[in-house]
Amino acid sequence: GGCINLNNAVAGQLLRGNEIYNCAARGNSVGGGIYLAGGFGHRLEGNNVHNCSAYRGGGIFLDAPSTTLEENAVVGNSANNDGGGLFLGGNSDNGFLIRNSIRDNSVTQNYGGGGLLFDQSGGWSFVCNNISGNRAARDGGGIYFYYSGNQNFRLEDPACPNVIADNTASRDGGGLYFDHSGSSTLTGVTVTGNEASRWCGGLDFGASGSSTVASSTIAGNTGFQGAGGICFGDSDNSAV
Repeated sequence: GGCINLNNAVAGQLLRGNEIYNCAARGNSVGGGIYLAGGFGHRLEGNNVHNCSAYRGGGIFLDAPSTTLEENAVVGNSANNDGGGLFLGGNSDNGFLIRNSIRDNSVTQNYGGGGLLFDQSGGWSFVCNNISGNRAARDGGGIYFYYSGNQNFRLEDPACPNVIADNTASRDGGGLYFDHSGSSTLTGVTVTGNEASRWCGGLDFGASGSSTVASSTIAGNTGFQGAGGICFGDSDNSAV
């Protein structure tokens, strides 16, 4: 971790109200602003993580289950490989993302997840997050789910949906990209103004399980080779 390194962490770590900026994890190191691995039940609340860089997880690299991220601002970070804002590793199942602002992050060279990348990390709940203005060198301008199923985008307050807007991907899935990921539910999501240089400006479910999109706004997205709104590809029994 470039600034905060919590490896083999004990359970229940709390990071609250920190200003973390201009940090870098050098070479192939991960977690430009925060590196947190091990333990469970951690909480990151009200932190500002900005202008940090790393190979993976330019802002935050997390590899611990049952972690809550609430009211954090992860802005203007970059990763060479994937997860410009946040990288969620394979041990990071069953977490919560609540009222976070994940904006203007980028993956500059390979792969994707300009805002967030979930690497074999499933069972997350998303409530009232703003994921906007992120860029990926390949797929998933806003979010990339890699073998990471059972995600649940929830609408608890009609005035505060999850917003995925104005993200860009140099290949597919300007807003969200699901790569061999299991069933997910998107309820009350606003997906607008995202762009993909190839396919699926808004949502790309790729080769994924049975997913449901309900009561959502999907508008003004662009896929320059086709399918501006939603692609289901080889997905099973999905419904809108």
